[in-house]
Amino acid sequence: MLRSLAIRDFVLIPGIELTFGAGLTVITGETGAGKSALLEAVRLLLGGRAEPDLVRAGAARAELEALFDLPADHPVRGLLAERDYPADDELLVRRTIPSRPGARGQITVNGRLATAAILRELAAGLVAVSSQHEQRTLTDPATHLDLLDAFAGCGATRSTMLQRHRALAAARAGLADVVGEHGRRLERADWLRERVRELERAALRPGELAELEADLAARKAGARLAGTLERAAAELAGTDDEPGAAVRLARAEAALCEAAAIDARLGRLAGEAAEARAVADDVAAGLAAYRDRMDFDPARLEALEDRLHLVRRLVRAHGGTEEAVRERLDGMRAELDLVDRHDDHLARAEAAVRRAEEEAVATARELTAVRSRAARKLSREITAALEWLGMAGASVEADVRPLADGIDAGGRKVGPLGADAVELLFAPNPGEGRRALERIASGGELSRLLLAVKRVLADREPLATYLFDEVDAGVSGEAARRVAAAIRDVARHHQVLCVTHLPAVAAQGEAHFEVEKREEDGRTVTSARALGAAERVEAIARLLGGAEPGPKARAAAAELLRRAVAEEA
Repeated sequence: MLRSLAIRDFVLIPGIELTFGAGLTVITGETGAGKSALLEAVRLLLGGRAEPDLVRAGAARAELEALFDLPADHPVRGLLAERDYPADDELLVRRTIPSRPGARGQITVNGRLATAAILRELAAGLVAVSSQHEQRTLTDPATHLDLLDAFAGCGATRSTMLQRHRALAAARAGLADVVGEHGRRLERADWLRERVRELERAALRPGELAELEADLAARKAGARLAGTLERAAAELAGTDDEPGAAVRLARAEAALCEAAAIDARLGRLAGEAAEARAVADDVAAGLAAYRDRMDFDPARLEALEDRLHLVRRLVRAHGGTEEAVRERLDGMRAELDLVDRHDDHLARAEAAVRRAEEEAVATARELTAVRSRAARKLSREITAALEWLGMAGASVEADVRPLADGIDAGGRKVGPLGADAVELLFAPNPGEGRRALERIASGGELSRLLLAVKRVLADREPLATYLFDEVDAGVSGEAARRVAAAIRDVARHHQVLCVTHLPAVAAQGEAHFEVEKREEDGRTVTSARALGAAERVEAIARLLGGAEPGPKARAAAAELLRRAVAEEA
């Protein structure tokens, strides 16, 4: 419910704050007084397009504010939560409109920045604006299905249909994926099998790469040590072409022994040469023993290098770690399994589509049956309401026909809301064929047709607030009285704000605001104020008798108010 509306520096309005209650609030005022500015402010707060020329002359910006009550079960609360806006008992919408062309205004919802698109989304569950100039909703066949379903009370079945349509679409998409992916997998099946064989032959172990690198580093160090020892042994033992240190020491010893036979003083040196030769022999023996104990196998080193090269290549190619290689192998095996078991997967996908089709078609048929019955009743009730509103002979038919676009299922097209398209067809006079509303109904006829629809659906539609802008235009006499009664009936179930020129409608209001235009400090300003009982008599008398009503007009106004109270009682 709209609780309050605040408008500042908007068109001719310097500042207005209005508070609304439940039931019917009427808004009256002379033509040109500024009632349209109030409606335009509401339209902007519901996400309408703003223009700089709406800002009052001399002001930097216009400021608009609306406060709505949101009961715990109000659907707008869910929308707010989905958009991460505070979803409390109140909804506060603020909008500023800058006067400078090209400047950006600001919109907030419960204190958080928002966009006009978000306002429009929220507005669908808050306020319905109906006017002579805004009959698009009623003339748009896309809205007629919702009207019929609201009348039929089939919201739960609609929700089921929506879920089953989604399930059918998902099953169809799943089947398409199975078929499409099978073709793609077939193209790479040979490559997959080769990769799987390679990885299975390699049989990488967790942590193997690090182990191989450490083992290879140790064995390469051993290889370097073995080479160094080999050189040392060669220096001691010598070669076929060049004697080593041990041979040379033996030769030196022999030569010194011969020399000692000539000069005994050389005997000491000969002994030392013998000792050196013995040391060389001991070193050679030690080297041989050490080399015999070494675990160095050139063939093993080569095998390690080959294994490390293979492991590194596979790890680089398949994810960077041995674990990633294992996961990739599992994935390729699974993909090959899908190729090998395609027929099973295809059969399951086809079965899922059949089940989803059967469920969707069954729900669609249930909806069609409910809608067909409800359409006949809705047609009768709207036609009766039109007759009651002074349009005797006019008739409406809620035409339920097969949906033209949707998913093919069970020999029919199925959409998210079933297999039906609905359109309200209208004949203004007896004997005329019923045709689309936008092609045949006049503005006045649409106004009363809208009232007839709202009256029939008054206790079924979830919206809390209706804003009627002169939907009573073009009627008088008994028809005017009945239009007033119809608006009052709608207000029994909803908050209704009604801009009117009809005295009979104005008298039905539980609250009454009058919009006035006057000159103030050399400027024209628009204001609005709530009327008391005596002021209401004067306002309705002016609707009856002009700007200066006489006693008869005042008496007639008082009588209209008395009757309205009596009828309500």
